[in-house]
Amino acid sequence: MINWQRTTAMQASIVGLIALLQGLLFLWLLPPWQHYDEPTHFEYAWLIANHGHLPAANEFDRPMQRAVINSMLSHNFYWNLPKPNLQDEQAKLSLGLSELDHPPVYYMLVSLPLRLVRQRDVTTQLYIARLVSLALFLLTVTAAGGITRNLTSPRSGLRWAVPLAIALFPALSDIMTAVNNDAGAICLFTCFLWLGVRTIRCGLTMDRTLGLVALAVLAPFVKNTAALALLLLPLVLLLALWVQRGWQWRYMALLGASTSACLVVAVFGWGDAAFWYRWPSGEFQSAATRVQPLGDQARSALMVETRQHAPTRYLLNPIPSANVAQLAGQMITVGGWVWADQPITASVPALMFSPRGTKELRFQTHPISVTTTPTFHSWTTQLSPVTGTLYYALIANIDQPVMTRLYLRNPILVPGSFGAATEPTLVGKTGEQVLWAGHQVPNMVRNATLTMAWPRLRPWLEGLLSRSLRRSPAQLLDALLDVGQSGRFMLVTVAPFALRGVWSRLAWGQVTIRGPLWPLLMLVVTLVSLLGTLIWLLRRRWGKQRSLDAAFLFLAVAAGGVWILTLGWSLPYRWAQPTLPAARYALPASVPLLMLLIGGWQYLFPQQYRLLAIRLFVAGLATLDLTAIWTIWHFYQTLPLPT
Repeated sequence: MINWQRTTAMQASIVGLIALLQGLLFLWLLPPWQHYDEPTHFEYAWLIANHGHLPAANEFDRPMQRAVINSMLSHNFYWNLPKPNLQDEQAKLSLGLSELDHPPVYYMLVSLPLRLVRQRDVTTQLYIARLVSLALFLLTVTAAGGITRNLTSPRSGLRWAVPLAIALFPALSDIMTAVNNDAGAICLFTCFLWLGVRTIRCGLTMDRTLGLVALAVLAPFVKNTAALALLLLPLVLLLALWVQRGWQWRYMALLGASTSACLVVAVFGWGDAAFWYRWPSGEFQSAATRVQPLGDQARSALMVETRQHAPTRYLLNPIPSANVAQLAGQMITVGGWVWADQPITASVPALMFSPRGTKELRFQTHPISVTTTPTFHSWTTQLSPVTGTLYYALIANIDQPVMTRLYLRNPILVPGSFGAATEPTLVGKTGEQVLWAGHQVPNMVRNATLTMAWPRLRPWLEGLLSRSLRRSPAQLLDALLDVGQSGRFMLVTVAPFALRGVWSRLAWGQVTIRGPLWPLLMLVVTLVSLLGTLIWLLRRRWGKQRSLDAAFLFLAVAAGGVWILTLGWSLPYRWAQPTLPAARYALPASVPLLMLLIGGWQYLFPQQYRLLAIRLFVAGLATLDLTAIWTIWHFYQTLPLPT
């Protein structure tokens, strides 16, 4: 009889050894400073280790910066970049994008060994710091093994295949041997998944509950990509309790629906004007942006508040890309009825646009005198022929330091040149057409009549999440609600880019596994594996193994949440050339992803060949890993020599 416990332990030891060798290889393979923002991530940990406190946002150590830049110069970091001038003692030095506004936990961990090697050169200290991430990589592989052991039988090939795949996953090995807080986020989130699955499968105990709470609370202090654990905590506790109590699915659904309804009421308000994005955040105005002023309940208006010594606020209506292409280079007329609760001078209505292929934003405004009576204002301009993105803008930028409310009704943006001698009339439920001077023309402003509304975040949550996410949740919510504008962008542009990055982009993203075969092969394997998973889901006898069903649901929600946040990272995309997400943002879901792919792949094979199918998948991943290693080595060996 086979001793499965001994076999599992042996498999875990072999996988652990492979993960260690893989990690050491990647740690050595990538030259110093050749990971995403590694110089500034290292700087954060170094400042903690050497200054003895958490650094302020503008804190720096000039001798340390000089030492790092000298190391970067000696390791040919600036082969394609302007070299910094170290001769000028007064010149400001920069290691890149500052990370000092990130949560501190990962950097505090890395600082511990750095305290012991302060006298060493910075390159040696960098490798010591990388060893901390390597330890987190080994813990991640261990957690992957723990997850699969809790979900599979001792005979399942997934028990060794999933942790081995995690160990051989090139993109994961790359970032998990870098000085980067993504390593901490990936490790912590994977450990949270492990403990969550174990709690659902083995029962809710005080120790497991405290462990889950501790990991979830710690997550936002590591990185915002791990903060999803805090939102998943109620789900895993509810699922574990459901399994332990033996409740029926309908009771679980009722409790979940009730809880969700309460959360929606607590988190969301209602009444923002649909298709009008708050900018730069939602904190500036607690009131809804859609109001019925002047006692007119039948006609809505946009409202934006202005305050003393506050940054400029905007409400932006993105013009669909197809319409922008039609308008580029043409004459357009912009207008609307404007008033305020006191006489002021303001720049309303306005345009904001970005030239094609750039991350540049330009404004076109015409300051006007605004009274307390709704008055029609318009102006005409010729759009640049290279306009890539275009926004109708309500800008709360007034010339007096007063608190006031600025209103806009029936905004229009139409092709052609029209004078202000006659006033236009909006036609259609949402004002999609304008009748002006005997001509009916399309209105490019969406929801111009302001009859449509959508949710807004409560101000307290906006303030809380913006500090954790380092961006405005209100902007993200507006973009996600604008499905027609954002959905295609996420699925057609962002999703393929992120998926290609997960499989093939390394280092700073500039090292890519190339060749005509690899992209097609990775796409085919991914789609085939997803098909196998779909067939398994349809054929599975749900309800026979309650704890297993609940654990799968938990992992599916966790993985889906990570990927939704990754795909939504670019939202809202203000520029004509959007910034797309790096693959590392999706890597906290590496274990569910590889379980899904390997499990779906082997399910397409007959029962007697499934172990062979698993071996083929892992062999293919090992081949990809070897190709990645060769690609990295060849890239840095063939760089131009420093001059």
